[in-house]
Amino acid sequence: GYYLRRMPAASPIRSDSAATRLTILRAAETLFSERGVEGVSLQEIGRAAKQRHRSAVHYHFEDRAGLLRALLARHAETIAALRSRLIDAIEADGAQSDLRRVAEAWVGPVVTEAENPDGGMHFVRISAELIGHPTWSSFYFSRVDDLVATRRLLDLVTRAGPAVTKDH
Repeated sequence: GYYLRRMPAASPIRSDSAATRLTILRAAETLFSERGVEGVSLQEIGRAAKQRHRSAVHYHFEDRAGLLRALLARHAETIAALRSRLIDAIEADGAQSDLRRVAEAWVGPVVTEAENPDGGMHFVRISAELIGHPTWSSFYFSRVDDLVATRRLLDLVTRAGPAVTKDH
């Protein structure tokens, strides 16, 4: 007789791939945070992520820079969005001379992300290392520094000019 072969379900490659990438990113965050960005090999990250293939990290991220790019983007987008909302609120309230609020708009989103149980504190530790690193600092700022928000915050402070006092 003639049997119909059951067609395989739609390929889960994309969702599996996304899950694998996230697993690798989380392992990298933990290890980079504990041992430094250059203190751990990509193969160690793959093993920590329970990847069977030695080249899994290379396959998904190409190299250390690609892994760091993805890791930073995972958190920086959240920070940038919150920072932008805080700046919008300052402008809407006409509070441009309130230096405390301007400073909170800069620092607050990073503190909020540090409290994120999904790697937030690891992100902050890794960022601190990259900022002070002779090789990685320019890489960090080219990926994370939200230039639009930075310009907006500097503009707020500049416009506040003499209105900015110690009491604000």
